[in-house]
Amino acid sequence: MPFVMHPKVTLPMSTSAEQCRDCIRVHAVELTVELKPADWSRSGDDDILGTPSWPTFWEAELRRWGLRPAFPGSWLVPVREFESGDALEKLVLLRLEGSGVRDFPDEDGEVDDDSERLLALAGGVCILAQEDEPLWAPGCCDDLSELQRWETLLSSKRASFTNGHGDLEISVDGAVVNVVSRHGADVQSRRVRREELQGLIAPLRQELEAFRSNIERFLGRLLTGEERPRGVARILTGGHPEDA
Repeated sequence: MPFVMHPKVTLPMSTSAEQCRDCIRVHAVELTVELKPADWSRSGDDDILGTPSWPTFWEAELRRWGLRPAFPGSWLVPVREFESGDALEKLVLLRLEGSGVRDFPDEDGEVDDDSERLLALAGGVCILAQEDEPLWAPGCCDDLSELQRWETLLSSKRASFTNGHGDLEISVDGAVVNVVSRHGADVQSRRVRREELQGLIAPLRQELEAFRSNIERFLGRLLTGEERPRGVARILTGGHPEDA
């Protein structure tokens, strides 16, 4: 998932927002976490996964937790859905149980520093071209720290990176953002105005901070150590445990 900064160059007129007549409008942008169906649904989903019945089944299962998918059938759920309650607690406990940190030893009874055993929650920025059509979705190796890459990308004149699967690449070319998707021999390219995408990405930082605060409050009732709730919440949301 390399992030590439390109040297400043003189941009052709075709990259200006005014000239981008083929740019599409973005329907929505969500900051998401990825949920594994085996952890959140009742038994029997193996036969349904990947079938036309899956989106309806999965939406009903998530509704039991007060959640909704970012788009139909997706394992991605917006972080703002986890304000408090059972869903937030389950999300955090799934990451901590058996992780090998203090209060949650691994299967061998061993523990280590939080920063050595814990990783950020899987997920990232999800961009929808339409209500049910993702323009960009996080890959299997992406997590909440991805938001920082988006903020850096959109403040650059020229930069690019790929998602965790490597099947999506995004690049900034002046006032235009190019999104290229590759599925075998099928390659599709679409363009979005950078200013529009910046405006939609900007509020996600506040959403992330609110999500982090909700996790920290729950961890305050769960972990021993005065500073640990803040540090663990920062790790889970893609930050460094010692960041202010």
